Amino acid sequence: MVEAIDYLKQYRALINKAARMIDVYNQLDADVGLKSRSADGMPRGSGKSDPTANYAIRLAEARRNALNASVEYKEAAMDILNTINSAELTEYEYDIIFARYVAMPKAYGARIPSWADIAHDLNFSMGHAKRIHGEALKKIESRISNDTKRDFA
Repeated sequence: MVEAIDYLKQYRALINKAARMIDVYNQLDADVGLKSRSADGMPRGSGKSDPTANYAIRLAEARRNALNASVEYKEAAMDILNTINSAELTEYEYDIIFARYVAMPKAYGARIPSWADIAHDLNFSMGHAKRIHGEALKKIESRISNDTKRDFA
């Protein structure tokens, strides 16, 4: 079951990685106006490197990294969601797995919901929610061991 948990946790890790890369790009993009000294487009013959050109290169690299992280996240998300959907989970198993590993609901402040939160939402005791979670993990574990599992780390 540890393998299934690690597999499912990759989803949030990739979301966080993509979000960080996009934040870096957005911050650099917002700073462009502050970094630019001359915007007349004329070449400089001083032999020195142009700080604006260097900044533009770094900005393009940050954008490329953000796009790559976004594509990586989307591919991994599709694989993980397909695995969850093909594991033949019951409605409650799906709700628990989705809440614990996939969803980032505003109700939880974009944090991983606690077992108490999940149990309360489903009107279960925490023990019952954890038992259902364990059954769902067994089904997912079986599914990923039957498939060629992809490591996204």
